[in-house]
Formats: sequence, C-alpha cells, structure tokens
Amino acid sequence: MSVAILSRSPPLQPNPVAADASHDDTLARVLGIWREALNLPGVRADDVFLDLGAYSLAAMAVLARVEAEFGHRPSLLSLLSSDSTPRRMSELLRERQLEIEPAAVALRPVSERRMGYPVPAPHRKMVLDCARRQTTRYSVMQAFAISGHFDLVACQNAIDRLIDRHGLLRTSFRLEGEEVTMHVADEARLTLAVQECSEDRAQSLVSSKALAAPFDMTLAPLWRVTVLSVSEQRSFLVSERHHAITDGVSEELWLDEFLAAYRGETLVEPELMFKDYAVWQAEHVGRSALEAAVEYWSRKLSGMRPTRIACDSPDPDAQPGYDEHVLELGAGERVTLDRFCAERRVTRFACVVAALFVAISEAASASEVTVAARFSKRNLARTERMLGCFIDKILIRCSVLEHDSFAALAERAHVTVVEAVDHMPVPYETLEQSLIERGAVAADPGDELFSIRLNYLPPVRKTLELPEYGLRLDALEAKKTSSKYPMAINVEDGEGWTKVAIFSDRRAFSAQTVSSLLARLSSVLQAGLSAPERPLFPRR
Repeated sequence: MSVAILSRSPPLQPNPVAADASHDDTLARVLGIWREALNLPGVRADDVFLDLGAYSLAAMAVLARVEAEFGHRPSLLSLLSSDSTPRRMSELLRERQLEIEPAAVALRPVSERRMGYPVPAPHRKMVLDCARRQTTRYSVMQAFAISGHFDLVACQNAIDRLIDRHGLLRTSFRLEGEEVTMHVADEARLTLAVQECSEDRAQSLVSSKALAAPFDMTLAPLWRVTVLSVSEQRSFLVSERHHAITDGVSEELWLDEFLAAYRGETLVEPELMFKDYAVWQAEHVGRSALEAAVEYWSRKLSGMRPTRIACDSPDPDAQPGYDEHVLELGAGERVTLDRFCAERRVTRFACVVAALFVAISEAASASEVTVAARFSKRNLARTERMLGCFIDKILIRCSVLEHDSFAALAERAHVTVVEAVDHMPVPYETLEQSLIERGAVAADPGDELFSIRLNYLPPVRKTLELPEYGLRLDALEAKKTSSKYPMAINVEDGEGWTKVAIFSDRRAFSAQTVSSLLARLSSVLQAGLSAPERPLFPRR
C-alpha cells in the first residue's frame, strides 16, 4: 500500500481564479508556519513537504504550530503523504476534511508552588533503575575540542546563569517505595572541574567516557562540566547531564544558551518549565486518547512474535561490553538514495529501515520484524524548544513479503513508522500497562518484545565558531559503553552522508553476526535503489 493510496482525496490543483479572502488568509498562515518551522523562507504553496528535506522533528514542529494556530491537529501521516503541500493543508484545514484531534487543555505555567511534581512515565523508569544500581547508562555527554583561549571565569559564570534561570537544572527526584516525584530547589550550584593533561590523554578521556560517573538522583544539579586544559590555546569541554533532564534536541538548546551566556548576552526568560509540562501531562491528557491508543495497538500487536536474531555462537568467555559496527553511505550513494526518496515521496529513514528489515527478517527467519524505536515527543508548539527529556518509545511491526520490491517495502515502512507515531498520544509505559491489563502483550514485555532498538539521529552541528573570541569548538564523539538492549541500531544523517551503526552486546551477538547483518543491509540498499521495482526475493 503506497502513501498516496492512504491520502484522503486526490491532490487539489491550483485554482487559477482568485480564492476567497478566508482561503487566502488560511494559506498565508500555513505558509508562514511551514517557513518558520522549517527555516525555509522560500517555501511555496505547492511545495511538497517530503521534497523540502525535512525530517520527523521538523514535521512535529509544523503540526504543533498548526494546532496552536488553528486549534486542530492534522495527523503526521497526512503531513508526510505524497501530496502534502501548504495549499493542500490550508484547503483541508479550511474545510475540516482531515482527521483532526480537538485541541488539548492549554499548557500553562503552574501557578502554585508544590512540594513535589509528577514524573512522566519514562523518567520514572530511569529514576527507579538508578535507585537500584549505580549506572552511567543514562549519562548524556557533549564534548568539544576547543582551539583558542577558553575563559574559565566566563565558563563558570555561564554555568551559574543557566542554573539560576532553569528549574530543570535545580531539579532532583525523590523515591518513596515505587512512587517518584520531581522537586525543584530555589538554589543549586555546580563548580567547574578543571584538569591539566596532554592532548592524547584528553582525547582518550573523552572517547572512552572515562569522566562519566553515576548521578545521585536526589541531588541537584544532575549536570557536570569539566575542562581538560592542554595549553593556553587548547582545551576540551565535557558536559555530562542525566537523561532525565535532557535529550538530543535539548542538548542543542543547552549549547546555544551556554554560548550566549558565555558571551554575556541577555537571555529571554523562559515562559514555561519542564515541571509545567509534567503537570499538564499528568492532569490533562485525556482517558479517551489512551483508550484509542490501546484499541489501535491491541489490533496491531495481535499474533505478534518477538523478533530474535539467531547468533553464530558468540565467545562464551568474552568480556562484558558492547561493540560497534558501522556502515557509511558515501556521497554518491547518498545522492542515489535522496533521488529515490524524492521520486517515491518517502523519508530517507524509511528506506534504510526497509533494507534493515530485510536483513533482520532473514537473520531471524521471520516474515515480519518487530523493533522498538525512540522518537522525540515534542508534539506541542510550546514544547518545541522546551528544555527537558521528551524521548519516548514506539513499536514498529512491519511485514516483509515474498513478492516485495524495494519500492513497495520502503513505502510500507514509511507508513508503518508514521502511523506508529500518530498512535502514541500517551507515554509508552502508560500504554504498555494498559495493554498488559488487557492481555494484549506479555506481563514482562521489556525482554520479550524489545531485543532490538532503532534510533534516528538527525543532523547536528559538528563545528561552532566564536570569531569575536577567537574560539573554534569541534564536536567529539564519546564511545557508547552500555545499553538496555542486546542490539541498538542508529541511523544518523549528516551533510551528504548517512551512517548506520549497530551497537551490540558481545555476549549475545558475535562480530560475524553483526557484520553479516550490515553487509546484507548494504546489498539490499544497492540492489533496491538500482532496480526499485524488481522483486527482492526472486528465488523464493
């Protein structure tokens, strides 16, 4: 089934006759939303969303702003369909032909001070895990190699300003039995740590994440900053936050604010804090949304079997730990991939996932694949640039059929992923509990359903420059050292390249198993992009 077939009516052709004033106004407002959310001032009325190079976070930003502006929220699938244009959206909004959800109770600041604030389900799980054991699993690190003189006093001042203005950096968690609450202190302090060391030593400390240490969740801030000083003109900045107060989007926002504070710029006070979102979610996310999600996922998961990849006898004496295997698409392959995506109106992520599902289905000897996937649940206009952890989980279940062509499978993967996001209006853990109560999934689905986790990592800035201070910051990658899952697969986009990295528990998967998986993924992509309509399994 193609994305076009799922569209609710044929594409509207531009009307040569001048539209009425209300239609003109709606189109102008929609165009303004697209241009601002995508940071593309040249977006035109008949530009197709998928042709603009946008990714899922940008799509969520468009939908959130449409909901804030018009009081109705189109589905993600409608935005990522093959005929989605500003003109199309404005027409359907005006005539209310889309499947829309009523606007939720507005997200507003919590007026009264509380002794404790509710904790979203994903955060509760993290806090409980940290309470049971000392772990750095939830450490989120940012590291930069700095060329030029880095002012330590200005750095400490920037840290102090961020803590004073953000309640999230003064937040700790309290645990009473299985109940977790969030507490925001009036004050908290963080002293910058400084170490002198050689260039090689600094690089080693960053890449191995040797500076990471467990956080005491009862003490704020859940943040550490270290400067590794090599010389007057060379240093390394390492920031470590607990995942409970940050995610990928927030790390970019934290960095923007830190650099602005370092430069001494005036920072606009945030209207909302994460505690406001936590209260809103706990008190105003309706029961009807949960019931609709339970009904959808009960049908979706019916008859599902966990996907398990057979392993070719890993070394039983292997030391505990994880290995990383990487496949990178070069410039030429990326151009071919982007051309296919433009022609088929599917996302780059869906194409890679389609090839990955073929490799997994063969390794698992299964005709369908079920994996967990992480996504950023910033589905409100006022959470788009809010600091905090908005990561949640979805379940992707996709069939791999004997007669499939790559084009057909890529379109099915595209629809499957988008529908999964559309039908996750509540935290996954909340949904999971309801599914368990109904008997739709096993009582302990964590181990049964999610042996494989999929992540999409959108482009991030690799280099930042502060010319007025003679500074250049080059982002560094820290080696991943642990995971909740036996296998985690990251799909990462950059400028002109796409990378697939498989991070696997060496006690569960041998290097040969993982290498074979990546090799098969590569061959499926190459064959599928060269002949999209040719059957993937001609001999079956």
